[in-house]
Amino acid sequence: CGVQGKRLPWTEIERCYEIGSVVGDGNFAVVRECRVRGSTQTFAMKMVDKAKLQGRGHMIQNEIALLRSLAHPRLVQLLRSHHTDTYVYLLMELFHSVGKNWADVRYIIYVQALEIF
Repeated sequence: CGVQGKRLPWTEIERCYEIGSVVGDGNFAVVRECRVRGSTQTFAMKMVDKAKLQGRGHMIQNEIALLRSLAHPRLVQLLRSHHTDTYVYLLMELFHSVGKNWADVRYIIYVQALEIF
């Protein structure tokens, strides 16, 4: 769907992805379950509101660069990124934890990696 990392209209995002329920949220973004249309596999779509970044757009660019550069079984993988005029969309693995501790460890590794880089 579209060209990786390029600006798309919202209609193209809707055409490519079936976006479902919220699985997490933060100061700048909401994470929702989603499916690539025509697929049964479930992913996570991190939807970053550009207006909330207020001059900190470099933060999301750093996150994208970091996630693209890292590949480890204990880190969530970035599969695709797109953006519209108002949002950045990051299609990522959807991580279902067996126990809370493993999910916390995986998240902490991810956050620490973002802080380091």
